[in-house]
Amino acid sequence: MSYKKKISPLTLLLCLLTSNNLSIMPSLAQSEDNGNIDVRIKRQTHKINKAVEDSTLQPKEAEKLKANLKSIANEAETYRGQSRGTLSSIETTKLNNDLNQNFNNIETAIGSGKKMPVSGQALGPKWSQGPDGAQDPAKLRRQMKAQEKRQLRQYDQAMQQVQEQQQQQYEKEMLNKLGQQRPEILQNKQDIEKIRQKTGAN
Repeated sequence: MSYKKKISPLTLLLCLLTSNNLSIMPSLAQSEDNGNIDVRIKRQTHKINKAVEDSTLQPKEAEKLKANLKSIANEAETYRGQSRGTLSSIETTKLNNDLNQNFNNIETAIGSGKKMPVSGQALGPKWSQGPDGAQDPAKLRRQMKAQEKRQLRQYDQAMQQVQEQQQQQYEKEMLNKLGQQRPEILQNKQDIEKIRQKTGAN
């Protein structure tokens, strides 16, 4: 006694993906690595060294910033080693976010290390504005707003990085799940072929 097995639309779609090329799924968000990450690391390293030479950055702070760059460089090499020397768009975005945050840290460290000359007329009847803007409330407010924007930007970058990591983890889990379902998908495909042969649909 022959019968027709009911196949859901989702199963049919998965069968089509399998019959075409299931291997295209792991290539999500692949992109060519144009070396921009390496260039940014070199530029930031040069900026740190220059700031130390100009005495606007303490050597101890410079070592911390360089350690961050080294960690980013090692992470980039790890990614490349896992994908034949290329970085995916997700990995490139994460590394760029890390470099953006490190650059902001460099700017903050350099800014705090600058020393401005103090006028001899800072106090008394001959008072005048100092070059550091300490007597200029408007300038101080601008500096505070700039610092606040920089902190908000760092926060947004950190949140974006978390979201991208979550998305990447989700994609990996879906790929693993789809891989586990592959035998069932192939079996459903064979069942469809048998039904088509019996009904003369081929």
